[in-house]
Amino acid sequence: MKNKIFIPFVIMLFILCWYSPCFPYAEKTHQAINEYIGQETINGFSLSNYLIESLGFAGGHKEPLSGIDAEQEKIKWGQP
Repeated sequence: MKNKIFIPFVIMLFILCWYSPCFPYAEKTHQAINEYIGQETINGFSLSNYLIESLGFAGGHKEPLSGIDAEQEKIKWGQP
């Protein structure tokens, strides 16, 4: 009888402890954060320097990127 109550209680407790709500930033806020990170040095880390030195992007954070989206259409990010 105790197992019939104990096991569902433990499962519910586990689910409640594991669940944590998260909320995304608004699109403009997210874009502003990304631009700030791309252009500034934060705690000695520069995204632009990392892209140039470690990944070989000659233009750093200004390097245009291109690819194919889920609908197989060509897309381009960044400045031309």
